[in-house]
Amino acid sequence: TRGGVIQLSRHLMLLPEPLVQYVVCHELAHLTHMDHSPAFHALLDSYLNGRSAELDRQIAHFPWPISDSAPPIQGANGAPVSRN
Repeated sequence: TRGGVIQLSRHLMLLPEPLVQYVVCHELAHLTHMDHSPAFHALLDSYLNGRSAELDRQIAHFPWPISDSAPPIQGANGAPVSRN
């Protein structure tokens, strides 16, 4: 966020470690650049030792087991639980 808070989804646990690192570094780069400008991508690439484009392609094609159309998750009390 603009306030410097990074929120991560628990679904990151389903990703291979290099893709988790990509997501975390992506969010860290947003603390400096709140856009996807060339400066943002240069910083992200520096965090990932030149692998940001490769990892971006990998995450774009990762087979996510959970979709937005999945039925809601229910908590112990039967109330819906956020997927985030």
